[in-house]
Amino acid sequence: MKKYIILIAVYFFAGFLLANCQVPSSLVNTLYTLSGIMFSVGMSLIVAANTQNIRNPDAKKEVQDNLNALLYRYIANFLTLTAIFAVTLIFKVDDKERFQVLSFNVGHKEFVFNYPAALVALEIVCILYYIINMMDTRKQFQDIETKIDQEQSK
Repeated sequence: MKKYIILIAVYFFAGFLLANCQVPSSLVNTLYTLSGIMFSVGMSLIVAANTQNIRNPDAKKEVQDNLNALLYRYIANFLTLTAIFAVTLIFKVDDKERFQVLSFNVGHKEFVFNYPAALVALEIVCILYYIINMMDTRKQFQDIETKIDQEQSK
């Protein structure tokens, strides 16, 4: 839950901080495509993990639980990114490289929220998150190998 609060905070902070940035839709689309590829690769690694050779039921359950947690984090992260990507596309002005921004006043102060700039920041954070999760996946594979080696040496 904490991670999603951070993701949403990054999204809104970037949207207000980068209010005057012009973000081309090609950048938004390219980063989303890269995120989709990283999601796909990460999911493939996790789903392909094999705990079949672990004989100790407690060790097997621990590894499977860790892999399931990684799997759910990948899915939740990509679903969050996809939902925000879809909402951002709603505010696209036309088929060209332009997006609308949200502008509102509070008292005498005008605030501008830049949807595409916020999405680009979020996409970059998600890509970094996928890299971290891939490193966690690698660690899980090493744990599987270690547990198998421990069982075979007994």
